[in-house]
Amino acid sequence: MMQNLASNGTENGFRGSQNQWRIRMERFLCAVDAPVSSAVAQFLIDESGQDLVEYALIACLVALGTVAAVKSVTTAISGVFNSVGTTLTTNV
Repeated sequence: MMQNLASNGTENGFRGSQNQWRIRMERFLCAVDAPVSSAVAQFLIDESGQDLVEYALIACLVALGTVAAVKSVTTAISGVFNSVGTTLTTNV
């Protein structure tokens, strides 16, 4: 079965090697007959949290970009308000 994954051309590159690793790990853990092996197998094979971590990293990058943008905009707005305040004070 390992040769089929590598030779059929559909499972090549990183994903192919990941699937091969998963199959080998499943076979190894199935060979080990212990109650802990099923929990370990589920932990090693399960990728459900991967997307959540990626989205969290993207959210952190967006938040950092927002903070940087707000700081620069705050300085510009502060300058405008000071200018308007000074103009109003001198003319009124």
